[in-house]
Amino acid sequence: MAADLPERLVYAGFSLGAVPAQKLAQTRPGAAGARRYYSCVPLEAFGGVWPEGVPVQIHAMDTDPCFVGEGDVDAAREVAAHAEDAELFLYPGDQHYFADSTLPSYRPEAAALLRARTLEFLATV
Repeated sequence: MAADLPERLVYAGFSLGAVPAQKLAQTRPGAAGARRYYSCVPLEAFGGVWPEGVPVQIHAMDTDPCFVGEGDVDAAREVAAHAEDAELFLYPGDQHYFADSTLPSYRPEAAALLRARTLEFLATV
C-alpha cells in the first residue's frame, strides 16, 4: 500500500500504469518527482492541481494513436503548463511501447534518448 511507502519517491508509470503514478504524485505529500511514459490524464482526475515543487516528465511518440488520439497529449500539455518544473518529450513516431525492447514497437534511438533523460532526471531529484 502506498501509505506504507516512505516520502520523497519518484512515481513512474508506463501506459495504464501512468494513472496510479500520476495519482500518487499529484495527491500524496512528499513526492520527489513524477515520470509518465506513453500516457497522461487530466489534472482534474486527481484534484485539479499539480503539487508545488514536484518535477514531472512525460514521454510519448508524437503520432502514437493512443497518446494523441485518445487525448493524453492534451492532458500532458495541461500538466506541463501547470507544473513549475515540467518537460513533455514527444519523440517522432507512432508506436506506443517504443522503449520496450521485447516488442516489435521498440524504437532503439527513441528508447536510448528516453533512458538518458530518465537517468538525468533521477540524478537531479
